[in-house]
Amino acid sequence: MLYLEEVQQERDIPGLAEKRPSVLRGDRLHVAPRPPDEFKYEGLVDDTALNDAYLVFNPSFEQDIDVDYRKEFRIEFTVDRLSLRIMHRAVDIMRSEESYQNVLFPNLTSLSSMRNPDTLDIEYVKLIISLNTTMMLTNLKNFSCVPRCFEKLIGENPEQLRAVKHIVCGTSRPAPYLIYGPPGTGKTTTLVEAIKQVCKDNPKSKILVCAPQNDAADVIAERLLDDVHTDSILRFNAVSRMATLVSSGRLVSAELNDHFTHLFIDEAGFATEPETVIPLALLDPRESQLVLAGDPEQLGPILRSSTSKYYGFGTSLLERLMAMEMGLYSKTEGYNPDFVTKLYLPRKGFPMIFHRVDGREEQEESSPSWFNRLEVVEVKKYVEKLLFEHPRQKPKHIGIISPYILQVKKIKRALRDIKDERLENINVDIEDITVGSVEKFQGNERKVIIISTVRSQPEQMKMDQKFNLGFVKSPKRFNVAITRAKALLIVIGNPIILCTDDKWRRLSEYKIIVIVCSLLATGHGWRL
Repeated sequence: MLYLEEVQQERDIPGLAEKRPSVLRGDRLHVAPRPPDEFKYEGLVDDTALNDAYLVFNPSFEQDIDVDYRKEFRIEFTVDRLSLRIMHRAVDIMRSEESYQNVLFPNLTSLSSMRNPDTLDIEYVKLIISLNTTMMLTNLKNFSCVPRCFEKLIGENPEQLRAVKHIVCGTSRPAPYLIYGPPGTGKTTTLVEAIKQVCKDNPKSKILVCAPQNDAADVIAERLLDDVHTDSILRFNAVSRMATLVSSGRLVSAELNDHFTHLFIDEAGFATEPETVIPLALLDPRESQLVLAGDPEQLGPILRSSTSKYYGFGTSLLERLMAMEMGLYSKTEGYNPDFVTKLYLPRKGFPMIFHRVDGREEQEESSPSWFNRLEVVEVKKYVEKLLFEHPRQKPKHIGIISPYILQVKKIKRALRDIKDERLENINVDIEDITVGSVEKFQGNERKVIIISTVRSQPEQMKMDQKFNLGFVKSPKRFNVAITRAKALLIVIGNPIILCTDDKWRRLSEYKIIVIVCSLLATGHGWRL
């Protein structure tokens, strides 16, 4: 199915403006005059627009070719196969080494045969261990590890504490240990606590921490700095290393096989299985611990091929392992209530504002993406109210999400236009506000999240659904977007359009604060 993905990436697919798929500045292409000449000229993509792509060539191209607007050329875009080659190599390594089968396809027989009975005084009663109290090992009270937690909340939460103890003691070896649950249950916090405890329990441990994206890796690195000395951390773009999954392939190329004792992968539900297994070659599968953390109900792997999706290539390793135990996870209803009811949910009942805007989505000649100028205005007004009327709210506490890259650009430009002397008085930098797509916020949180949904016309919904754009009819993108806020969620959009989606309609019925007209226009205020 990796080959299917590569073939699909070589096709001309709509969605260029949203970088899904992406032909980016710097991509290489080959150009030949028609009828085909014996020479091909290599050029680079400089920029993309609505109906045009801007290309740059060596000056010799214009000297050799009589460039005329009536002349036809054959253009071949090339695919950067580096990440695909790294994944192919990882799959080949996993297939050639029988010992990895106990990690990727664990069973109770291999689990019991690999453990040392002298190291633990408990019975292995389940293969997959998660945060559910009903799945915990029976004699965890006998564990002496983790005497003191670095994070106070971990010590006060029995489910998270048990998970940390299991990881430190390696009870699931050689099977991976899974941490999963809805947003806000503390998956990343638990992962960071476990990493710190492993460092403290065994200073000679060699830990590799990976995530599918740089932002998620940065979050873990920043949290580790509170208690782990900087000399012990290397952010791989050292004992502990933070890297993206694909970049960890460089360590495999450096022949560091069997080097690390622990591998932690955050946001594991966001990666394909071949991507997840890239760093496994760096572990000794018989003596090491693999930990996967994530949420299958959030954004999954980004795929191009509908055929590979149909045959399950979009199922992450985390989700596949969860499905091995019957009854732990229901694909039709989301999380099995018996499996997550006792998870700690610290953000239950945070306030939400739904601000109705009957705007109009537009395009520009220079871009095939979409924007909604009325929503841009409202986003700017909310940011001003947050910063000027609530001085405790800093720009770094605010995140703005929109599904369209042009709307992201318009919002960034509008925020830069906030030229108020009060900004200097409160000593803030407007650039600290994070503005981006849902994918940018996967694994990230902010105290305040503002969502600009953009869409206002039903005619465009089919295109969004077909090419996996926007928020409507995209359950995982919806789930990530509305769960990034720690204290306040502000949704700006057209409720008539949004409520054509069952999840948006249910959210509007659940909301605590409803705004069906512009509060700013009527002069009414709101409070945090």
